[in-house]
Amino acid sequence: MLLGLLGDTSHIDIDLIKALDIVDSVKRITLTKLESRPIPGSDFEFIFYFDMEASVMSDRVLSLLSELMAEPESFVFLGNYAEVV
Repeated sequence: MLLGLLGDTSHIDIDLIKALDIVDSVKRITLTKLESRPIPGSDFEFIFYFDMEASVMSDRVLSLLSELMAEPESFVFLGNYAEVV
């Protein structure tokens, strides 16, 4: 099981969560957007979209993307972009 923690997680002891039998790994990421949309024709099934602030050149981000691609029934990486100021 891959577990993602949202919000201010500075007060959470990650080692205690990692010690749980059902948790394989824990990743800290900064989500900037999380949306859900119902799947047409399916009751109570949703597609989730999320944006995060991270570099795809980071080993941790690449590891997270690899785990996400392996875990859920369907995961699609839509890409990345650099913010132009």
